[in-house]
Amino acid sequence: NLKRWDGVAELLDQPSGELNSAAASKVVDPYATATEDYFAALSSSLCAARGSNKASALKFVYTAMHGVGYPFTSRMMTEFGFEEGKHFWATPEQNEPDPEFPTAAFPNPEEKGALTLSMACAAKHGADYVIANDPDADRFTAAEKVGDKYLQ
Repeated sequence: NLKRWDGVAELLDQPSGELNSAAASKVVDPYATATEDYFAALSSSLCAARGSNKASALKFVYTAMHGVGYPFTSRMMTEFGFEEGKHFWATPEQNEPDPEFPTAAFPNPEEKGALTLSMACAAKHGADYVIANDPDADRFTAAEKVGDKYLQ
């Protein structure tokens, strides 16, 4: 495992061990292409009611819990015909990644109190639903407004 692959030495700047300029010019970051392909596939295979969504009176709030989910969730909602500021709002205090989680004692969305800010945001915008991811966006929870409170 400690032996370099054949041909690697020609790609590296010997003093630093970094890619040399010839090799670096061939490196392609697949993020943008993969992201566009992912959302195109998601939108075409899962969204059968874009027009209905666009005309819907549905309102909900999303929180990323200081994690990485907002750019992907907001893009997905937009692809599905929901408009930010009309159909959905992000909880502003928890929108950006922050490893200190300053507004959540324990940033698991299923924990009691974790959705307090999102529920307040939902009440402000007249939203009936709150959806949330944990910070690394691999778990999900939701709450629905029943009467004058949100039930998770």
